[in-house]
Amino acid sequence: MVNTTASHTEKFTLEGITGGTYTDANATTVNIVTNGSAQNVLTGLSATLAKNINITGAAGVNLGTLTADAAAVIDASGSSGKNTATVAAGQKYIGGSGVDTVTADISAQTVTVDGG
Repeated sequence: MVNTTASHTEKFTLEGITGGTYTDANATTVNIVTNGSAQNVLTGLSATLAKNINITGAAGVNLGTLTADAAAVIDASGSSGKNTATVAAGQKYIGGSGVDTVTADISAQTVTVDGG
């Protein structure tokens, strides 16, 4: 699936995912719903224009290699599952109620990482 609409919102649901890369070069918002009982695992999430990545649901997601806007906000506050993300220096992470693992470039971090 390729969505060539500029500045759109993309929503997708994950359940039982153990690999694969999601790519959308035009989305400015990506909404991820995580279902199931085990953490979903992406090899990567590439949404270079995404300023907002919202994660909800019970299963959680490992985002793999994350490519998003330099000032993206990864908001997992609506998630009760385990989420795993690596954020760049200007990106912000907001955790949910699950046990999240966030790797940040501490030496250059310019915004907050909030564990939820």
